[in-house]
Amino acid sequence: MAPLSSSSRNRPQKSALVALAVAGTAAWRCLSVVSDTSFVAGSSGRVIARDAASVARGAFTFGLKTDDKHQGFLTKQEDSGLRCTTVGTSYQGHWNTVLGDKALPASGRSYWEVKFVKKPTDAWEYIGVAEANADPTQPLIRNREGAGWFLGSNWEDSFVYTHMAMQKKWQDDKMAQGMAFINDQIANQQLDPKETERQLREQVESHYTGPGTHVGQYMEYPRFEKGRVVGIDYDGDDGSLAFWADGKFLGIVRDLEGKPLNLKGRKVMPALSVFGRNTGNSEQGTIMEVRTGLDAPARPELTEGGSWYHGGSR
Repeated sequence: MAPLSSSSRNRPQKSALVALAVAGTAAWRCLSVVSDTSFVAGSSGRVIARDAASVARGAFTFGLKTDDKHQGFLTKQEDSGLRCTTVGTSYQGHWNTVLGDKALPASGRSYWEVKFVKKPTDAWEYIGVAEANADPTQPLIRNREGAGWFLGSNWEDSFVYTHMAMQKKWQDDKMAQGMAFINDQIANQQLDPKETERQLREQVESHYTGPGTHVGQYMEYPRFEKGRVVGIDYDGDDGSLAFWADGKFLGIVRDLEGKPLNLKGRKVMPALSVFGRNTGNSEQGTIMEVRTGLDAPARPELTEGGSWYHGGSR
């Protein structure tokens, strides 16, 4: 994260920052009484479809699901979409991970956009899809509760992340490799075969366990900055996920073996992680605007030669 121009020695104590953040949140709540266009805390976050026609033609619409564990998460309904932000309570800041209130449809194209109305820090933020049990207090990249597939970026770099689940096969392969090596050594070093195998198994079984992790691949994609519009494109027919930026197709997400990602059969929700912090002098929270009820744009097709061309809508 890029350092601020203000000196760290002028940073107020944590208790003062908390008091300031609470006061700021209270002020926003008071404003919500005066104007229905202000950010509000604890909103149901339901995004209103652009018009009845979008619902009639089957365009995917969803709201943002708030959670009691969210800290300083505020929303604001605009005609163009639902804006959301995180009010930070410390200089280090924190993320709120927010899910849609609907799972992605099992068939057809689903497309929505997230616009960066304001991005005052170089913090990493994440946009994509995740399982319904994702931890609302952790950014998607650190989430250990639910798997996610998403685009992450700051002002300088962009990565596409996929979830890597732990597999027992990895333990079995490691055990087989270890035993092959040990068997060559047993005769010469007079090792106890059973005890040696027990020690090896104890070491191997402590690896490749747990809920899995998220693995990122660097991409030459547009960075997250003020004004950027990120499109999230899910095809329920083949389970593929793709991203767009400012109306330009970036490409489909590939799994760890280089194959097109296939999420078919999984229950996943729209997901985003929005960052906010408080420097003591100012609140620096990203403002994202979520737009739903959109028609999916024509996704380019990949030719045999590996180049993209724009075909018809899928």
